[in-house]
Amino acid sequence: MKKTVKIVMLPTEDKAIVFTSKRDSKLHYHFKGNTPNNIKSYQHLYFTSDEEIKKGDWCICDKKLFKYKGKSKWQSTKKIIATTDKKLTIQQFKEPTGLDIFNAIAQIPQSFIEEYVKQGGIDEVELDMVKI
Repeated sequence: MKKTVKIVMLPTEDKAIVFTSKRDSKLHYHFKGNTPNNIKSYQHLYFTSDEEIKKGDWCICDKKLFKYKGKSKWQSTKKIIATTDKKLTIQQFKEPTGLDIFNAIAQIPQSFIEEYVKQGGIDEVELDMVKI
C-alpha cells in the first residue's frame, strides 16, 4: 500500500546528522568522521502521517514533539512514523507485568537524508507501507 506522508524538520539541541551551516545557512549532513565545526543548528527530520494516533505514539503538533497519552488532541496533531531522532527510534518501557516492551519508530534511511539535503528540503514523500 502506498501512502503520501509529510516531512517536518525541527531544530534540536542534540547532535544530529542534518545541520545548517554558519558559513552558508544551507542544509548539510555528516554520517561518519569528525563533527564539522561550522554548525549553526542541528536538525531532525520526521515523517508524519494522518493515520490513527494511539496511546504511546509519538506526535508533532505546532512544531512540538510529545508522546500521546490518550487524551484529546488538536486537529493539527500528526503521528510520527519515521525519524532521524534516535531517541524516538528505540524505546523501551516496562509493562505492569515486568516485561520489557520495545516500541520503535522507523529510522529514515541515509539515502533519503542525502537527497533531502541535496534538494534543500522535501515537503512530502510517497512510501510503500507494509503491515507487520
